[in-house]
Amino acid sequence: LKTSLGVRFRTLGATVNTRYCQLNFFRVNMQQRSSVRSLLVPGKRRTLNRDGILLAWFGPWILFVIVLATSVFRIRYDNPGLVDVVFACALISSLIPWYMGVKSHEHPARIPTWFYYLAAACAGGVFFGWIFGGYTYAAYMRPYFDWQGLNVYPPKPHTNVDGIDPASKGQAVIDAGVIFFAPGTYVDRSKALSFRNVNQFCVAPITGPNQTGNYDFWAVGKDCCDGVSTQFHCGDIGDPTARSGLRLLRDIDRPYFRLATQQAEAKFGISALHPIFLTWTTDADRAMERWYSEGNAHFWRLVGVGFCVSLFMTVLAAIVFSRVGSLPKVPQ
Repeated sequence: LKTSLGVRFRTLGATVNTRYCQLNFFRVNMQQRSSVRSLLVPGKRRTLNRDGILLAWFGPWILFVIVLATSVFRIRYDNPGLVDVVFACALISSLIPWYMGVKSHEHPARIPTWFYYLAAACAGGVFFGWIFGGYTYAAYMRPYFDWQGLNVYPPKPHTNVDGIDPASKGQAVIDAGVIFFAPGTYVDRSKALSFRNVNQFCVAPITGPNQTGNYDFWAVGKDCCDGVSTQFHCGDIGDPTARSGLRLLRDIDRPYFRLATQQAEAKFGISALHPIFLTWTTDADRAMERWYSEGNAHFWRLVGVGFCVSLFMTVLAAIVFSRVGSLPKVPQ
């Protein structure tokens, strides 16, 4: 009986040991399969951080607006070097997320993609703010600030009967930004002429009842004539009440207008010893303010466009990054 029981117990132990080995082999095999599947099958999409998305949206736009405003308004005219300081500081600040992205490689749980995107977007916002701000300043704001710094002739307050005689010498009002002429002043289109260099640079003398052979005041414009004297249509030439001028301040255009006046001197036997080039207008004050209004409107359009572009790029980046997929799961 003892022998029989011993045989049964040994048989049962061998069976249990065999079953245990089989189960252990099955468990190890399933773990290996699970590890292979976790490496090949994509995991869940990455969870997007709401605060990070908002920072990626507003951060570049705020830097764009700061650099743009500094480059456009009066602060640049009074302190030109400050624009370079703001630009440099904003560009350096865009390197902060790039540095954080580099450091995030030390932490496997962190994903550096958004840091690199934020750095690139901030640098782009700073760069484009500087480019578009410089254009708006040169095209609209700088002429307005220059006009403000020059004199108005005759000095305010002036009446409708006051004004500068166009027969006077240009040296007497060499610092003029705005000139109001005496009644009876008009643009003599019979002596208009033009000089062509890609654009048509048109000139015509401003004259009056007391005019002599010297013409120092000229109405000018670009691409508003065809070279024929009677086809001069620059400024408010068609308005008989116009008798004021806004001074030309673009240094790049002044030599071509001077060449046109020299041609007119030779052709019509007149002289222009100290020519002052003006945009002929009915109200020089209002024309000057229009430049500031257009520059200000252009600034706000750029702010709106920058906001929309930043939103579009952030949404696009969020869609792309969310479809990339998560990092492979680590086998347990």
